[in-house]
Amino acid sequence: MLSNAECLDPGVRCFADPCETSSCPAHPDAVCVAKYCTFTFRDVLYPAGCTALYVDLDSGDVLDDCEAGSDE
Repeated sequence: MLSNAECLDPGVRCFADPCETSSCPAHPDAVCVAKYCTFTFRDVLYPAGCTALYVDLDSGDVLDDCEAGSDE
């Protein structure tokens, strides 16, 4: 699972949990995973930052189309 992805750097400190200040209206059942460091998952590099990533629990894929009304 994405929450077990290893950090490639020490990460950053954030003012708030990124999952508390974002949403994924196109995929309301997606699970939010807060990430604070650079990591790779399925050969994709995700840069450091206060990032909310949304994951489809059925496929395990990171969703990049969270805007409502986006094409699937």
